[in-house]
Amino acid sequence: MSPLSEEDLTEAVTMLRLVVQAFAEEAETEPALGEFLQILGWSVPTGNQHMGASPVPLPFKAKVTGNRPYRAKPSDRVSGLNDKTFVEAAELQGFLVDRASAVTGQDISPAELAGLVLQLLQVAKHRFADISSDEVLDLTVDVPKRLPKVKVGDVVAIAADGEGHHLAVVVARDTGAWLSGSSKGALDAAVGPAGQYEARHVPLYPGESLIKGRNLADRWS
Repeated sequence: MSPLSEEDLTEAVTMLRLVVQAFAEEAETEPALGEFLQILGWSVPTGNQHMGASPVPLPFKAKVTGNRPYRAKPSDRVSGLNDKTFVEAAELQGFLVDRASAVTGQDISPAELAGLVLQLLQVAKHRFADISSDEVLDLTVDVPKRLPKVKVGDVVAIAADGEGHHLAVVVARDTGAWLSGSSKGALDAAVGPAGQYEARHVPLYPGESLIKGRNLADRWS
């Protein structure tokens, strides 16, 4: 049984169309399915407290009518997009994650996110530039068995509550990661002058969960 209700899917279809509309405003044409999946892959809501650990980008792989692997045509249009399309895509996926997690009571893995996106594509029946979304029969993600682990000296960005990130440096490791110099106050994408943000000087021990995309912003308030 799907964790998404009909109402959820109806709202998600509207959000999907906002992603497509944002793309079309810049590219002046509809995206191909491959471009849409590429946008989703770069917009995984890793800062969402209900999203499981995921690489970014997250590679989506589709099979279409006839059980054929979908072959995306080479395109550089996604790399030239402004933020709006990716913001819309992140909000769409965040919505799917929140709704599914509210039903299951569990974090949503990348594979489960792919299943939610597949259900949305089949219900939306949206005509992309090369294929209709309901022709997608299967959607999987290519996730490495082991995600990269942080090392001493790495600079890490930790999702803040709401928007922005806290920056920190890994100064030691045992079973998790000790972080020092984390910024007090979230940084947005356009980081201002160095003196704008106050740094902590007392090491904190969040373990590994913060590094893997969980939103534990209350630890940094």
